[in-house]
Formats: sequence, structure tokens, C-alpha cells
Amino acid sequence: MQRVMIHSPNAASGLHHRRTARRIPSTVAVEILAPRKGSGVLLNASTGGARVAVDCELVRGELCHVRLVGRSGIALVDSLRVVWAREVADGWIAGLARLPLD
Repeated sequence: MQRVMIHSPNAASGLHHRRTARRIPSTVAVEILAPRKGSGVLLNASTGGARVAVDCELVRGELCHVRLVGRSGIALVDSLRVVWAREVADGWIAGLARLPLD
């Protein structure tokens, strides 16, 4: 497995995140259930997390409850931490990390 350095939109802040898993492009629908309601699309996913485009503000460090709904209609609900977030013209793009298993 090749290790690559990914520079997030927060690279100017000195934060750099190492990605060791391959990202898989996606167009799966995503719903933000908490801490506020929103919807959008899953842009890509890996074993460590996901990148989403949504219509609600996401704040770095906050815990989000997310529902992903695939083409089959099967839904997956997960809790993810916002690693980075950036406001864009029509909403927010954010990197979300899976929580470590205890």
C-alpha cells in the first residue's frame, strides 16, 4: 500500500493529515442527522472516513451523526468527527473521520 500525504484545505493552519487508505469515488446521498439537519452527497470514502458536500455548516472537531443511503435504498448510520470543513458557494465541503473503536 502506498502512503501519500494529503493536504487538506486547512493546510495553511499547519495541519496535515496522512492518508493510508485508498479513496473510492462516490455519489451516494448523505444526510446529516445531528448536530444539525442537512443533506448532500458523499464525494469519496475510505476505511478511515469520507469527504462530503452538504448544505449545512459543519464545524471542525464536532461529532456528526450521518446517514448514507445507497442506490439499493439500504441506509447506513454512523458517527463521524469533522476533521476539516470549508464553505463553498452552495454549501460546505468537509472531511469526516471514523471514530476509533474502543
